Amino acid sequence: MKKILFISFLFLNIHFGYSQCIMNCHQLLNQVIDLVEQTYPGYQTLNENSELYKLHKNNLLEQSKLYPIDSAIVLAERYVSFFDDYFLEIVPLYDQLPPSKPVKEKKNTTFVKLDDQTALLKVVYFYTYSQDLSYTQLLSIPNLADTLKQFTNLIIDLRDAQFSYGFNGYNELLSFLYTQPFQNQQYEWFLSKPLIEKYSDRSGISVLEPIISSDSEPFQYMKKHIGEYGNIENYTDTHITYNQVFPTPQKVVILINEQCKYDWEHFIYLAKQSKKVTLMGQSTYGAFDYIEPLEFMLSTGKFYIKIPVARSSRVPQYQLNGIGIQPDIYLQDSTTDWVKIAMQYLEKN
Repeated sequence: MKKILFISFLFLNIHFGYSQCIMNCHQLLNQVIDLVEQTYPGYQTLNENSELYKLHKNNLLEQSKLYPIDSAIVLAERYVSFFDDYFLEIVPLYDQLPPSKPVKEKKNTTFVKLDDQTALLKVVYFYTYSQDLSYTQLLSIPNLADTLKQFTNLIIDLRDAQFSYGFNGYNELLSFLYTQPFQNQQYEWFLSKPLIEKYSDRSGISVLEPIISSDSEPFQYMKKHIGEYGNIENYTDTHITYNQVFPTPQKVVILINEQCKYDWEHFIYLAKQSKKVTLMGQSTYGAFDYIEPLEFMLSTGKFYIKIPVARSSRVPQYQLNGIGIQPDIYLQDSTTDWVKIAMQYLEKN
């Protein structure tokens, strides 16, 4: 099951002639398509899906000739849905804030002793950003290292895990799973003309996007290698190593499902390589082939597009977007108590 986006929008009074509205909708959709085709690494690796993509694109372009400009956001959403990429996104802009959604009760990461041998770590948050964009640790377990060492078996439940905001979020936990160097993946940016233009015009940079000064060495590299892939953010670690292999926990089950995405998928991708670890549950979301989503503004005040511009070194040989990481032991939806199944597995193996 993949994310289904429901876009609601208001039809505004149109002050143009009908033919101009038709042209504007068509042109705006074309602008979205041009940006994706020029900047999105996923477009570069369509391969056998290229003919289906052309049919999908051309069908929407024909539809755009029949609709007013207010319909462009819906057509743009349908267009990007072809790629099934969590980070390739059409984002509405509102004249006023949309109605607030009911606030869900905030869950915390918890650590529970199940018996003398086994503990359960149910992960929700590890790290989040504070208002000044510095890391703030939300893991509510004091002395995690000392706590983990006390148990032979560990169950890590990632079914409700939120973003960890990068490797620092799960580094300590990963070290307890270490049995051999983890083969890491590098990311390279696709250096497109719109990307260069975006970083030339500083007004288009979000506070959460990578800061690349127009007089910096990475920016000069980008300008010289348009149309190529480049290691802009110095992703150089092909392997992750730790100083020691902890004797405990000896066996680890990680519970996963389609709610696991991006940062936690990277954690699962690494953890799966450990001799201690068994993955149990269902496939993850499949959203970390392409990262670094950047905001690109359009010729409208109604929406903009986010496009991930960096590609994993796994791609295109080993793609996980829309597929996810598969468990070693699959659990059906009808299986109600996954933790109990994991405990039974640890006791028998």
